[in-house]
Amino acid sequence: MSPAKALRRALSRSADVLWDLALVAHAVDQEHLDQDGVVAQLPPEALLVLLDGPDGVVGFVTVDRDLVTGLTEVQTMLQVTQMPAEPRPFTATDAA
Repeated sequence: MSPAKALRRALSRSADVLWDLALVAHAVDQEHLDQDGVVAQLPPEALLVLLDGPDGVVGFVTVDRDLVTGLTEVQTMLQVTQMPAEPRPFTATDAA
């Protein structure tokens, strides 16, 4: 199984088990870039999450504001609303 497919399945399974939430990841993009290339590709309004893998391998994932808002709503209100995401700085709570 490819890493992209494994990630899509893990996201769907986690959302189902943790929050009884139906989640479908339509796309996973994976690129190999040098440091300058990574910095150039970072979205300005995304939460960066550090990934710590086996044998010291590291990576990160960017999470957009709408997904952070939806996950917060599910955790606090047990549902996702249609309210637009509030433009504000991310907090340590968002990252948790």
